[in-house]
Amino acid sequence: MKRALASLALVLAVTTAQGALAAGRRDQWDVARAPDERKSEEAFQTARTILEQATVTRSPLMRHDFAATARSMLEELGAEKSSDPRLRFALGHALHWLDDDARVIAVLRPAVDEFATHPDVHVALFDLAVSYARTNRSRDEILMYDRALELEARPDVRHTILSNRAEAKLKIGLIDEAIEDYRTSIALFPDQPLPRWGLAVAWDRAGNFSEAIAEARRAKEVDSISNPSLDRSGVFFVPDYERFWYYALREAVWGTTAELLADRKEHWETAAHLWENYLARATSDDHWVPLAKARKRLAEASAAKLG
Repeated sequence: MKRALASLALVLAVTTAQGALAAGRRDQWDVARAPDERKSEEAFQTARTILEQATVTRSPLMRHDFAATARSMLEELGAEKSSDPRLRFALGHALHWLDDDARVIAVLRPAVDEFATHPDVHVALFDLAVSYARTNRSRDEILMYDRALELEARPDVRHTILSNRAEAKLKIGLIDEAIEDYRTSIALFPDQPLPRWGLAVAWDRAGNFSEAIAEARRAKEVDSISNPSLDRSGVFFVPDYERFWYYALREAVWGTTAELLADRKEHWETAAHLWENYLARATSDDHWVPLAKARKRLAEASAAKLG
């Protein structure tokens, strides 16, 4: 789960893009010397303002429309091959909001290498990492987060990057490293539920189900009942069926904490059904299938013990 928030689907702290995209404006006297450059600068600033609207709106439709408009304006300015890194990073950010991951990678990968010290590069690295996550390129994703962490000092952004990097490491079997990243993320913001849910899954896949349930219980305690973090916009899972494991652990927690035995039984039955959904969708190369089968049996047995 990460956010592009959270495959938690971390929630990607991408709202920091407003400040980053505003950085690096050219001196007004430089622009004034060339009327054509002034017009281009004005067009870029308009596109940037529209892109900021895409960043802050909560409406997916409006976000798409704002991002599409900004993309068109930036493309008219020749942003993809521009020598101005601001244009290339802004185009990549517009494509990020349009979920055009192939073009995000094509635009931003050479840009982050060419302009590695530019003040906007940390936003581009984050956008690029998300696109690598969504295209199932975990090792490339980790490299981008590594670079972003070297540049990023803000605790809230580091919290998200660490949680997302942990998820990528978990996916490729670096479980101990994933646990360490989750713990570091949680230490920065203990009341944020997403890295706690991720850590619960990491403990489970490390073979420590009791610790997984304990961490999932802590995640539930800080999570919202009316707006659960796992279901929020911006939280995505790769592969998509990965979400069933998180949901199953959430149900297992209710199976251990609900006051009525009938409710506990129902939650364990739901957990078993969710692991069954995971198994039904798992691909042939999914090495977590044996554990998912074991967890399904555990949930069924737990439900059976309750009558």
